[in-house]
Amino acid sequence: MTLAEQGSNPKTPSGFPRNLILWLVGGAAALLLMILLVVAVSRPPAPALIGATPSSSAASEFVLDNSEAERRAFAKAQLQRLQHDGEVVRELLGDCEKELQAWAREIEPELTGKRGQAVAAAPSSLERFSAVYQQPRPRKSDIDACRGRVDALFEPVAEALTQDAVYLPNAQITDQLASEQRFAESSLQTLRQLRQDAWSVLSAAERSGATGTRSLHDALAELDAARAQSRVDEIAARQDSARRESTALIAKARADQELAYGQAEAARIAEETRRELERRRAEDATAAERSAHDILRNRAQDLAVQAKYRPFLGKGKFGSDTNVPGLLSFNYMNEIGALGDVKNFVNAACGRQIVIGSGVNPAFTYNDRERWSYPATEEDWQEYGRRFEEFRQLAPLFIELKLLRE
Repeated sequence: MTLAEQGSNPKTPSGFPRNLILWLVGGAAALLLMILLVVAVSRPPAPALIGATPSSSAASEFVLDNSEAERRAFAKAQLQRLQHDGEVVRELLGDCEKELQAWAREIEPELTGKRGQAVAAAPSSLERFSAVYQQPRPRKSDIDACRGRVDALFEPVAEALTQDAVYLPNAQITDQLASEQRFAESSLQTLRQLRQDAWSVLSAAERSGATGTRSLHDALAELDAARAQSRVDEIAARQDSARRESTALIAKARADQELAYGQAEAARIAEETRRELERRRAEDATAAERSAHDILRNRAQDLAVQAKYRPFLGKGKFGSDTNVPGLLSFNYMNEIGALGDVKNFVNAACGRQIVIGSGVNPAFTYNDRERWSYPATEEDWQEYGRRFEEFRQLAPLFIELKLLRE
């Protein structure tokens, strides 16, 4: 045998040909594969739905498809119902905002209007209007907070409807939505009723022909102050009665030869009475001050009131520390004499020179904000005089509202 023949047919150490070994290994692998296929084919299929009858695969598939479709239809109907209820709540909240706007448009301006003067001229009308005006009303922030809660509730609902997912909302969502709807309905009823009641008083006063010069705003403030004083007087009367009773007790104690005890007890009662009276007076004074401050703040927030002082409120380059439009400084107005008297106040608002002593200050001629028309009649001067007093009164609140700098 040649070397070439030996290379083409090499022997294993045991003496068997290498090709024969490879053939035996391949055959064994093929046989194992066939056995695995037979086992896999002969295994019965797992049921697709628990409880389905194995003898009828078509029936199983029909039950599975119908069950899935019913679940999806039920879930979608629940979500759509919730979505409709949510829209109802949103519409109620929108109506609440309209009522707030109607109050600001119809009722608030009458605090300084003709109808308000008619109400202020009649004590009975003033009492009726005060009873309505002092009632607590839902605020814009309350309405916005409710809308935010409703939107948060509907995030998973909207997502499920968009993705066509099988999602049943939790019962807590339904309960919470019902609670928000009750809040929205109650708020709308309260706002609507109070506005109608307030307008009824204003209209009745106007029809009565009553006239007066005092604004309803001032009349309400005076009425609140009178009520506060009445409460103080009532407390004082009660304390005086308590002192008389304690005096009688002291006399009895003296008659019973308990003079020392009676004097000590009288002193204690008198001291407690004094402290209680002082505490009540302080509380009423604080309440009156807070009420007056709230009235002023509501007036400062009134856009109609703010519009009267556009020459001084809002942003402009005049009075700004830089060339960038900014707020006017109240202290600066004082320093240059714009608030010294009515005439200088009017000149500043009209963009005219301010007279100081024997000289003039032309500062406000450079004011780039809106300007007033210079008064032409005595009535104009009287109106600007009222504005002068009101602006000095509202200036601290304008500063708080970021309409004016200190």
